[in-house]
Amino acid sequence: MAENSPVLCGSTLFVLLLEAKKTVPASKHFDSITEPTSDYGVLAALVRTLYPTISYSYYEKKTLQRNANEYKKGIKGYCGWLPFDTETIWEESLSNFKKDYKNCLIRTNELIEYCLTDDVSILRKLGKQILELIVADDSIPADAKLYLNPNNTYIVKNQIKPTMSFCLQSLVLGAWSYIIENKIQATDGAITFEMWHGTAASSNSPRPFVSDIGSNAFKETNVCLLEENDTNLNFDEDEIPSPIPSSNFINYYDFSSYLDSLKNEHTSIKTFIYAEGTHEFNEFYVCNEVRFRSKERINGSYKQVTLSDITATKLREQCSQYTVITGSGGLGKSMMMNHLLLSAIESYETDRLVPVFVLLNEFKKETGYLDDFIFQTIKQFAEYITKDQYLSLLKSGTFLFLLDGLDEIESSERSRFEKQINEFTSRYSGNSFIISSRVDSDFGALNKFSIAELVPFSKEKSILMVDKLDYGDDQKLKEEFKKRLKYDLYDKHQDFTSNPLLLTIMLITYEQTSDIPEESHKFYQDAFDALARSHDSHKSGYHREYYTHTSGTRLGDYLTELCYFSFLSGIKNFEKSEFEESFEYSRNQIGKVDETFTCDDFIDDLMYSLCILKMNAGKYYFVHQAFQEYFCAKKLVHIDDVDMHEIGNTFIEDQTFAESQVFTMLYEMNKRKVEKFIFLPYLSNIFADGKNKESFIKFLSISYDDILFSNGEVNEAKKNKCTNNLLNFISHHITHQNTCGYVEGLSRIDELVNEAFIPDVADSYCLQSVEPDIEKDFQVGCHMSISINYLMEYKESFSNFIDELYKTNNDIVEEFNSIYAYYLKIKSQKDTSGLSLLHKLSGK
Repeated sequence: MAENSPVLCGSTLFVLLLEAKKTVPASKHFDSITEPTSDYGVLAALVRTLYPTISYSYYEKKTLQRNANEYKKGIKGYCGWLPFDTETIWEESLSNFKKDYKNCLIRTNELIEYCLTDDVSILRKLGKQILELIVADDSIPADAKLYLNPNNTYIVKNQIKPTMSFCLQSLVLGAWSYIIENKIQATDGAITFEMWHGTAASSNSPRPFVSDIGSNAFKETNVCLLEENDTNLNFDEDEIPSPIPSSNFINYYDFSSYLDSLKNEHTSIKTFIYAEGTHEFNEFYVCNEVRFRSKERINGSYKQVTLSDITATKLREQCSQYTVITGSGGLGKSMMMNHLLLSAIESYETDRLVPVFVLLNEFKKETGYLDDFIFQTIKQFAEYITKDQYLSLLKSGTFLFLLDGLDEIESSERSRFEKQINEFTSRYSGNSFIISSRVDSDFGALNKFSIAELVPFSKEKSILMVDKLDYGDDQKLKEEFKKRLKYDLYDKHQDFTSNPLLLTIMLITYEQTSDIPEESHKFYQDAFDALARSHDSHKSGYHREYYTHTSGTRLGDYLTELCYFSFLSGIKNFEKSEFEESFEYSRNQIGKVDETFTCDDFIDDLMYSLCILKMNAGKYYFVHQAFQEYFCAKKLVHIDDVDMHEIGNTFIEDQTFAESQVFTMLYEMNKRKVEKFIFLPYLSNIFADGKNKESFIKFLSISYDDILFSNGEVNEAKKNKCTNNLLNFISHHITHQNTCGYVEGLSRIDELVNEAFIPDVADSYCLQSVEPDIEKDFQVGCHMSISINYLMEYKESFSNFIDELYKTNNDIVEEFNSIYAYYLKIKSQKDTSGLSLLHKLSGK
């Protein structure tokens, strides 16, 4: 290519369009949100000719203008609203050009009508500039085919002559389609921009366009405009049906094949208990109830509503058009979403809502816009639908979107998804949306959505689920297990038996052991052992070789190291590379050079031999998070005694660690070790001088952010909550004090607080009065809260208040006393380390 040869690309075509831009605000708008005479409005209109769903309504104008300026200069070829770094936008744009040329030409005409000048001479010059740019660009081969004619026919580059006539609309569209087809980057035009522009008068003024392109080789060329009534700008009568009301728009699309394909995909699924093949969903599915807050106040407050036999229609009508379904791991969120999809397909003829099932774990950094992501999901089952049809259906409120697995979106992409779903629901508010997520996710950013909680199984539902499971010929086992559920297992192990996944694992465990252990770590060990034995012998009559050619016990050794490394590294859902890294750590820790199986062999055993690992959209997950937590605890229990305090520090400081079951299982595995090396040193710092006012103050300072208390007769208010994870664990799991309600019954409490109150730090103290209720005629009272930091900073001033708090029988003091009693208990326990077995057994 010659050194000074101009380059046809998005930036150079954009520069030429800007030279023909309207110089006054347009009276018409390209749509309700676009400013067609701005630089970014012109750029968006150009992109929209082939990619009609481009949108930037949620970007600030200064950002849009900066992006357009960077694109024009060839500094950058993409940004958030111009995703030219995404392969799909190139392919989708080219597909639109090839399949729907007439609509592309119509949108190009709108670009010229709304964004460019009415001066015909300038428009004709624009056409000549585009022609000269194409011919002068040495990077375009002489035999290149360019679709520059309005009837969608091409002309070879070396056949373009100045004596020909051209149409401006088809010139713009043809040049842009060539750029898209050949994926020519906007950055290729940076040198051309420099060639075409002079020096700006000041740093704040734009650089003037000084090139004489279009004034030489093609100055005699005839460039015309398509007339308004040109057949190329109008559909033939037989191409589309006559206009219809938007409310009936969906009737012009036959979704029967789409619905059939979607139903076939989701009617038979693979489940945890069936190691091989798929099974009919409705044959084994038991539907949870859901619970949500009522839409209207009942007797002055919102009540909880519980719905049975849930369908998408029920949820939309009685809960919300925008709903998040929440539930803990294994409770059946994805199963519920599958059920809602099938129910929506069945009710399509009456509801006329087209269900769309989207797996959110596929929403990644490279995904791009949510609306494009969803469109590609639809096209998997409806290849015939076009982007324009999709947009029309969106605007008509045609869809029911079922978005499964909000919690499975990578944390780095979560805020981007939340922003886009809020924008998407605002633009297309007539559609319905149901999202599923773990209960511990934060939904504050989803401002339109109501929360519906999955209700754990009742005893009856748990028994029904066991009854529906196909467990071969062993009906006696099922009947025995159902009987045990009815009489004792359900009530004793409700955390397990009310959870569908854990209940299934429990059934497998029961088959092997004929009992269910009380403690959670024993349950998961028994479950793992049962799954290993099940692999070897369950209903098969022969031994099946592991992919690793090892044993279930050895796989457990590797899992212990892998789960310890991955959990403490913050990895719960594994990319393949993350799993390989964790596997290599395991191998190095175990140090067995004679074991030559690969990471893939190990994965295959976890997925197919033991069925505790699953894969979705290229990521690996444990069937229940507690398996990873159990094996992590199994490693931690063997940590050196002197290092145990680090576990305690992590438990206090790391909320993710604290919310897991790792510490609970660690405590169950070796209570004495945890008490001696974690609890005792920590509590000794509090009770170094016994139980007194000073230790009470220290307890308050590390346990609470605020103290909430009340005086008089008051309505219900927020309760006190211990924010120290370690002390909270002791209260809940050991002393069973289950902190902390209100602090009530403190005489002169308001006087004691007010006499110490310092107005200059009023933000640290708040007083909420409760107005008298004349009808009920009760004495007026008040709720108060006081910051612990404030209390500690001015504790001398608050000495009388602290005395009153310490001396009064209230929840905080009861918690303090119970923890002190526990401290004395573990302090008094004999240290038997170093004693002989004879002395230990004799009690000496």
